[in-house]
Amino acid sequence: MRAIHSALLATFVTLSALAASRAAFAQSADEHHRRADEAIETFLLRYWDQSRSYLRHVHSGGGTTGYWTFAQGCDALLDAVERTDGTRYAGLIETFFEAQAARGWIVSHYDDEAWMGVALLRAFYLTGESRYLETAELLFEDIRLAWDETCCGDNPGGLWWDKAKTQKATAANAGAAILAARLSERNGEDCGEDDDRPMA
Repeated sequence: MRAIHSALLATFVTLSALAASRAAFAQSADEHHRRADEAIETFLLRYWDQSRSYLRHVHSGGGTTGYWTFAQGCDALLDAVERTDGTRYAGLIETFFEAQAARGWIVSHYDDEAWMGVALLRAFYLTGESRYLETAELLFEDIRLAWDETCCGDNPGGLWWDKAKTQKATAANAGAAILAARLSERNGEDCGEDDDRPMA
């Protein structure tokens, strides 16, 4: 009898969990948008440091975040702009752009520049503002300098992760490949057609 009760209880708990899970998935689009708005607004309120005009490293204070995480924060903002068809948050794109422009675009890690370039290209598509595209292209030109055919296995070549040339990794090459493909699609040309560098 105890085994039957245990089995019935386990079945009830499982069915209750499934019903709760279905209810969560059955939420309206408005509820999903409300939650997404709450997430981006919480992110901006907790991490934007008005006195430094940059994102914080941690929400409770401390220093500012790094270049790569700033690019990811910019991408989160762009997600919100795209999700709302530009009716909300779009004015913050320029704020983020100016914040990074004040610190400089060219940094020591090529992969970080690639992710910033991808975000800037998205900003261009969402706004039509040419300086976002121009800055993405500037970053891509710097990333192209990372290509050489030294080191790394049976098929030497690829992009260096950083300007100190410490390693070649998927992280350095994948973001640059995405940026190259998107710029090529945008410009209608092969990003490497003017020189010997295969992708970069």
